Amino acid sequence: MRVLVLCAVVVAALAAVPKPSVQNIQHFRKGYTYRYAVDTQLSNGLVVPGSDIAISRAQMKVALSFPEEHQPVLSFDSIRVAHAQRDVDSKTLQPFESLEKIHLNEEHERVLSLPVRFRYERGLVSEIEFDREDSVWSENIKRAVLNMLQVNLAKSEEVYEKEMSEKRREVTVEGECGVLYTIVPASEEQKEMRVTKSIDFENCEASGRVGARYAFRFGDECKSCPENKFNGAERNIESSTVLNYRIAGSESRFVIREVELRSSYVYSPISENDSLFSTIALGKMTLLEESQESEKVTLPKSEKKETLAYNQEWERAEEKFISEGADELLKQMPYPEMKNKAEVVKRLVKSLVEKIQSEELGVDAAATHEMGRIVTVLRLASKDDLARIHKEICENDDSKFGQEQRDIINDALALAGTANTIQHLMEKIRERQVSPARTAVIFKHLVNVRVPSQKIVDSIVSVCRDLKAQPVQRQSCWLTAGSLMTSA
Repeated sequence: MRVLVLCAVVVAALAAVPKPSVQNIQHFRKGYTYRYAVDTQLSNGLVVPGSDIAISRAQMKVALSFPEEHQPVLSFDSIRVAHAQRDVDSKTLQPFESLEKIHLNEEHERVLSLPVRFRYERGLVSEIEFDREDSVWSENIKRAVLNMLQVNLAKSEEVYEKEMSEKRREVTVEGECGVLYTIVPASEEQKEMRVTKSIDFENCEASGRVGARYAFRFGDECKSCPENKFNGAERNIESSTVLNYRIAGSESRFVIREVELRSSYVYSPISENDSLFSTIALGKMTLLEESQESEKVTLPKSEKKETLAYNQEWERAEEKFISEGADELLKQMPYPEMKNKAEVVKRLVKSLVEKIQSEELGVDAAATHEMGRIVTVLRLASKDDLARIHKEICENDDSKFGQEQRDIINDALALAGTANTIQHLMEKIRERQVSPARTAVIFKHLVNVRVPSQKIVDSIVSVCRDLKAQPVQRQSCWLTAGSLMTSA
């Protein structure tokens, strides 16, 4: 009994010992774990006052463990995700509880919780080792957090005794870029070092995801644009990324107490004064506590070392699927497959028809968004999916709006612009299931195919040769094919 009482007293005493204040933590130490709260937000929308913004929010706890001095291990837990679409200020973090929560499935949580090890010396992140069971989308999320930990404090010729700015070059999520550092050393009044880090996007050798997604094709260049401006994957994109750090300690032994990130990508297809679309990413990482490791840190099972640069494997696979239609590429999607595409498209088409019919003054913004949702589903539809969608909407619907629905789905197939949707449309045009007037509209849409390919061109050319008895449609067809040949 006395032993039990003594054990209880010891446990109570240990529990009563306060954890060290964050203000007392001066540098990362071997054998310790540092827990951070991470809060992020990604917003996309038109650069138009009053328009809705699509917002995605994520919160998580991050454990940064140091089993070795320069080889820490990072892991996630307590992950929460939410989203919304509304007119809000995209430049500030929105209250998490005000958004609609998204349930993560067990597989996503498992993959996100897999650890990652990396080399961390003088604030630079390198030799990243992901677990062999990790997925590309999860690895890129972890890269985003590692990117916030990267702050290059290697000394130049000067010691940090006064405020100074210096250009350096490092590998970031955006690729290998020039980076401008402004460093304000600690002082009697300000006990922490303040560092501002700004990415020079005009001096990047390889670009990350956002610019590549907005560009016409991977690697395209604007021959008529000024040197180092709107070239490569950043064509027509105005990009900005700034990180602000609060750091304790010295340039060789330090701890990051807080870091705030703000990135913006504005799509300006004509000029800098004519912006159409923007993406804004916000992030905040705050140190919560330091604790001594009580058990062995779980290490990733890895056979290779990678860099901090964003992995575009999924984006390239998606573009390849769009241009070539290989169904096996759909298995690489980072989100669950939509099993009921036909039912979803049918519901969206009916909703769009109702919105159009109810609008006396024309099509409103809600109807435009509905069309965008239809195109999004069709863009990742297989040939079997398209056959089921055609049967549901174009063959089984005898309502009074049946023709309107068929016209909408044909327009959406053309706007999707994939090898599968175009091949499906060409078959229906060849079989005279599409009216001449709608055929002309379809060919007009196809001029703007996002990712042309030889397969798409061959599919259109085969129909052009069959339209000998229809000179107007035949001319439109050959003009479309010729336009795509120059960019395929």
